[in-house]
Amino acid sequence: MSLSSEDAAPFVAVEEDAVPLVDESGDVEKSLGALSDIEVVATVELGRTQLLVRDILKLHRGAVIELEKLVGQPADLLVNNMPFAKGEVIVINGRFGFRITKFVSPTGS
Repeated sequence: MSLSSEDAAPFVAVEEDAVPLVDESGDVEKSLGALSDIEVVATVELGRTQLLVRDILKLHRGAVIELEKLVGQPADLLVNNMPFAKGEVIVINGRFGFRITKFVSPTGS
């Protein structure tokens, strides 16, 4: 099977007037401002569990799935499926919210 030009890796062109990631001043925060309008997925994960397929097939409206975490344990905030922070689930005007209590380092330590 041969690869057509459509199957090749996409070509990325850099415009001459493109904004560099870090400007001459070295101010990374200011330079990254160009990225501030990019939308990412933020998910609050209350807990996880493992289910057998036979148990999934038995699920019905009103079924309760027990999670590994206990009530009151911190929940996790994931940004694009990567751990970002820990915190607690709160209720604000009848809606759920998330209060950050600790940021998670990118290395996981």
